[in-house]
Amino acid sequence: MATPSVYGNTVYVGSFDRHLYAVDVTSGKEVWRFPATDEEESKPSSWFWVKPLVYNDVVYAGCLDGKVYVLKAGSGSKIRHLDLESPIISSPVLVDNLIIFATEAGTVYSIDTTNNQKQQLLVSLDEPVYAPLFASEGTVYVHTIEDSLYAIDVKSGEKKKFTLVTE
Repeated sequence: MATPSVYGNTVYVGSFDRHLYAVDVTSGKEVWRFPATDEEESKPSSWFWVKPLVYNDVVYAGCLDGKVYVLKAGSGSKIRHLDLESPIISSPVLVDNLIIFATEAGTVYSIDTTNNQKQQLLVSLDEPVYAPLFASEGTVYVHTIEDSLYAIDVKSGEKKKFTLVTE
């Protein structure tokens, strides 16, 4: 179900079997899967539905269990996980050194890739989010189920709301 990401010679993709896979582009062989074993601590209890984001040899994989799993791109070993407390259904974006995730509940978080993956709440939209995010020039655009479009300034957290009218 998830859209794959390509980084270097590896494709990263989530699956309905509750694993995130790394596959070699040339050979098509599995490089690793997360969780690697049933004994894995903090094993995802749900699917990896969204496109993983890979940046600086680190995979950021949002899951329907509400967690973002932070993994080493080469080995799939877990660096940590961040609990966003609501399913993650929309694909994240990268703005400068921040990875932006939106949860189904409408909370938007930034994860600082330069500061030990510290998470910070940017805004709460109070509207469910299912669509992928888009970023341009320091602004993240979020389309909600209520047919609203939000423009969020990543540095200030300021948000502008545009109501989409369909006739």
